[in-house]
Amino acid sequence: MKTRIEFIDFAKGFAMLSIVLFHYFQHFFVGLLDKAITFGGSGVHLFIFISGFGLGLSSQSLSNIPFYKRRFTKIIIPYYSYITFIFILNNYISIYPKDGLYAFLGHIFLFKMFDESIIGSYGTHLWFLSTIFQLYLVFPLLIKFKNKIGDIPFIKLSFAVSLIYWVIINILNLDKLLVFSNSGLQFLWEFCIGIVLSDFYLKKEFKFWEINRTYLLIFMVLGIILTGYLAVYGKRTGKTFNDIPAFFGYTSMVILFFRISNKLALIRNIISKIGRISFELYLSHMVIFYFLNIIFSHYFSTQVSSILGRLFLFLPISIFFAYLFNLLNKKIIVKLQPYLKQSVNFG
Repeated sequence: MKTRIEFIDFAKGFAMLSIVLFHYFQHFFVGLLDKAITFGGSGVHLFIFISGFGLGLSSQSLSNIPFYKRRFTKIIIPYYSYITFIFILNNYISIYPKDGLYAFLGHIFLFKMFDESIIGSYGTHLWFLSTIFQLYLVFPLLIKFKNKIGDIPFIKLSFAVSLIYWVIINILNLDKLLVFSNSGLQFLWEFCIGIVLSDFYLKKEFKFWEINRTYLLIFMVLGIILTGYLAVYGKRTGKTFNDIPAFFGYTSMVILFFRISNKLALIRNIISKIGRISFELYLSHMVIFYFLNIIFSHYFSTQVSSILGRLFLFLPISIFFAYLFNLLNKKIIVKLQPYLKQSVNFG
């Protein structure tokens, strides 16, 4: 029997909506508003944290081989189907004119995460896939290490590793390169926090989304202020080190919205449903954005560049196509199901 955690679906949906809107309105505004909209991109921190949490739950009943098979069906299959589609489409409609066969093979064989020239190919937002794959690959080792040294030492050590990594890439000016600034080591600490909290949830019934509202409000306000300060005044160094306030500020904000939405059942339900297609929406939303602009500029001699156009036209269409994409992926996964062992789905 499948069990879903309502907050996880809601958090995925909320984070994905903020990421999509960030991408759609990035550089649309000027000055402080342009910097403020970037806070929506902090949703990736929540996604990485939730990934650690979800994998931590699943690891209770999966050994290494079934784990990788399940990741293959849930992540690799949609990713491969998307990148193949966009590669073919790009040969007819030049959405990404600089990207060709080599970049496509970099995605298929996963070496693009190590090649600066193609890591942003077919959509710069796909850097996230490289990061999450790195974390997935080492996840079984992380679980064994956590069980050996204990939860709190595990969190401390993972944070120390990420902190040392930030310092090194900052000193060596490597943070300018996507292969370094988006490495799994950059986000290891929040991924590991998610793993540990899954343990707390299973063994102690601790639900981090039920933390005292006062604490959440403090974390949210301080997180937003520090993230904004580092973005405006921190320059390159601030960008490297603002992950901490961005993660805590953004996550606290999402939890508060989840609690408030308890009285807004329709809104909570919509956001949660978007959360269930969040991966497909993340993959496809930018190509829908570019494709719609091409259509409007070609047939109507204009681009939909207004706030209302991007919000009430681009966003709904992107969600609709993500839904269709999700249905397609489910059919593919069903056909592969005989080769996989059944496991509990915690969402």
